Order: sequence, then structure tokens, then C-alpha cells
Amino acid sequence: MTLDDTLHTLREQTQLLGTQIRHAIPYPIQAYIETHMSSLPRAINHILLLMLACNVFFFLGSCSVHHLPNLGSTTIFVSFASVAHNIGLWMVFNNPDNQRFNLSASEFTVGMMTGLCVGMAGALYVICHYYGQFSKCEITDETIKQYLCESKGAMWTVWFFGSVMLMLNLALVVLIKGGREELATGGGSGILGAGG
Repeated sequence: MTLDDTLHTLREQTQLLGTQIRHAIPYPIQAYIETHMSSLPRAINHILLLMLACNVFFFLGSCSVHHLPNLGSTTIFVSFASVAHNIGLWMVFNNPDNQRFNLSASEFTVGMMTGLCVGMAGALYVICHYYGQFSKCEITDETIKQYLCESKGAMWTVWFFGSVMLMLNLALVVLIKGGREELATGGGSGILGAGG
């Protein structure tokens, strides 16, 4: 089997997997995706809006766990960084004709945003892993240094919304990386209304 045959087989299997995934999605969701997410820029904007909603709940949860040892204050910092990251992505990809901040979706800024998405995903992974494990804590009668089992609901909230944002960041990396050329050439005109 040659390399071309292997690539052809891999391409066919990937298309088959995509078809299977598409048929596994319920019809109302398929209709919404086909109607409202018909282009790469529109899909990115939907993800950014969903991420903004998650950021609100992530921030509220992080305000409730700020007193916890180890990562309490770091969680507040990550929530602020995530909000800034979300706003920065929105400004780059929805900045028509460089009107305000002289940002456009050039090759450099698209690459920079990809790197920032990967970095934010890494920070969110650490936060999610920590609070996912720590939310299972047990209250003890002993005083243990660096251990405080309070605010289990807030820890669960940080874990849940952080996990959703982690997945959204990874989805953005895939979309931005896959559509790098389209974004870099069409990004300067503002992609908010692009694609129909």
C-alpha cells in the first residue's frame, strides 16, 4: 500500500466519520447549525458568544472560591484573563476595516489568537482538574494545612463552566487553524456579518 492509497483511505474514513456524526445530531440542532452557522466566521462568533455566557458563570464561581488555599486567587486571575481573551478574540475577528484598535485578522493575529486559545485551554485545564478533584473533598474535624472543604457548589460551578470553556477553546483552535487563510483574508472587513 502506497502513501497515496493510505491518504485516500484515511480521507474516506474521515468523511464517513463526519457523516456518521452529522446523522447522530438531532434534527433541530442540525437545522440550527445549517441555518445560523453556515460559514466559519459565523461559527466562531457563536462559540465566542457561548464562551462569554460561560465566562459570566465562571467568574461568579471564582468569586466564591477566592478564599480557598492553593488556587483560590489564581482562579480569579484566570477568570479575568478568560474574559480579556474572549473580548480580544471578538475585537480581532469583528473589527471592520481596522476602525478602532488597528487590529485585523492577519496571518500574525490569527496565529497569535490560536496560541492564546491553546494557552487559555491549558490554564483552564489546570483549574478544572484541580476543582474537579477538590469538589469531592470530605469535611474533617482535624485542621489540615492547605485544606479547606468549603463551597463545594462553587467548586463544582468553576469545574463545570471551566470545562465547557476548555472545550470551546479547543473548538476555536480547530476552527481557526482549519480556516486560517479564510480568516486572514476576510478578517479585516469584520466577520460579524460575513457569510450571509
